[in-house]
Amino acid sequence: ESMDKGSQSAQLCLEKSRETSGVFQEAADAVSEISDLNNQIAAAAEQQSQVAEEVNQNLININHIATVTTEGAQATSQANMNIAKRLIDLHTNLNKFQI
Repeated sequence: ESMDKGSQSAQLCLEKSRETSGVFQEAADAVSEISDLNNQIAAAAEQQSQVAEEVNQNLININHIATVTTEGAQATSQANMNIAKRLIDLHTNLNKFQI
């Protein structure tokens, strides 16, 4: 009877050991899954950072183009005013020669 109790106790110990081993394996699997998810999040964050930098560079380029366009429009406006002034001067000078 003592041997049976010892055998039962050993069997129970073995079952509990297997259960514990299973729980540890589940925990290890969960940690591995979390690690994979962390890697995916890190990769996505890096991609997002690269896209944000690209958007920022595009905005800088757009701002530069807008500045150049504004300067060109101002130069064109000044040239138009100069042409208008010269046309007025020309018209004034031509009027001097009218009979």
